[in-house]
Amino acid sequence: MRGTGLPYKRRLYAAEFRRVARLAGIPDDVWSMDARAGAVTEALDAGADDSDVMNTAGHTQVSTTHRYNRSSLKKTGRVADLRIASRKNSA
Repeated sequence: MRGTGLPYKRRLYAAEFRRVARLAGIPDDVWSMDARAGAVTEALDAGADDSDVMNTAGHTQVSTTHRYNRSSLKKTGRVADLRIASRKNSA
């Protein structure tokens, strides 16, 4: 906690994060975990080693790290868009 050198308790951290986020104009639907997902995505997109990203994120399994990777959502969206375009072109 602030000033003690100890980690925040979950509830206090959540309240402090939201307070600071609101002051910064960050919408309420953006959560603290979104920052972790963004960092994981950015690191993997930059070519960082999966196990290094896993350790940095504090995950114990690389599969957890991959769930945080938002690039996979973009890739899935691109595939869906291509499938729709293909249907339109063949009609």
